[in-house]
Amino acid sequence: SAPPLLEDTVDVVLKSSDGVDFRVHKMFLAIASTAFESTFLLPSNPQGETESTLPSVSLVEIAEVIALILAYIYPIKRPSRPSLALLKGALRAAHKYDMQPVLSGLRPHLLHQDFLRYDPIGVYGIASTLGFKEEARVVYESSLKL
Repeated sequence: SAPPLLEDTVDVVLKSSDGVDFRVHKMFLAIASTAFESTFLLPSNPQGETESTLPSVSLVEIAEVIALILAYIYPIKRPSRPSLALLKGALRAAHKYDMQPVLSGLRPHLLHQDFLRYDPIGVYGIASTLGFKEEARVVYESSLKL
């Protein structure tokens, strides 16, 4: 959700697939994502909307993935390195929603030495699926050294 300082100005709710609501700002989402920018350009019907009936967008991602993505959109302290499973979900969502700032922030985590050491095949799969050629090359070369 939005940082407490900005809570009074939220104007949309993101709904996770596991039932968590994130009260956020269209502006932040639109700046970070061309997909959301396009969504918010569509006409809306603000008449009758109240604080309790903010427009909402249902997402297929779980709350943990959405929270990680929002940490890279809002100017807040970012969490420490996520698990590989969470990183995979966030990278896939950021790719799907064309969130270049989020991708730029999360991609370096993919090459963390623990991931390369303990799950190079998983990292390679993520990198190749998302078209991260440089990361896939690094994983391939590092796996030759094991």
